[in-house]
Amino acid sequence: MYFWGNSEPFLFYAGTKKNKKKTFSAFWSASLFVLVVPLGEMCAALAMQRLGRLAAIRLALVPHSLGWALIACASNFQMILMGKVLCGVSYCEY
Repeated sequence: MYFWGNSEPFLFYAGTKKNKKKTFSAFWSASLFVLVVPLGEMCAALAMQRLGRLAAIRLALVPHSLGWALIACASNFQMILMGKVLCGVSYCEY
């Protein structure tokens, strides 16, 4: 069984009605982090130029910690996605 960075295993049974929801949620759970990273790169460049490297890294800890707290305490799938967005934005500053 393979895990691709999401909370449930990705199943390749897209043709059946039973597993379409799992395929959709696994797709967004794995892809959203990568889609948000370019936004994080732009924010990281601006923060490092204006604040300096050390302050930018300290600033990046806030959304990263909030993102992991959201993922850990998630009660629905949207909370997991928001946590991944926050982690993706702060990922480039490390």
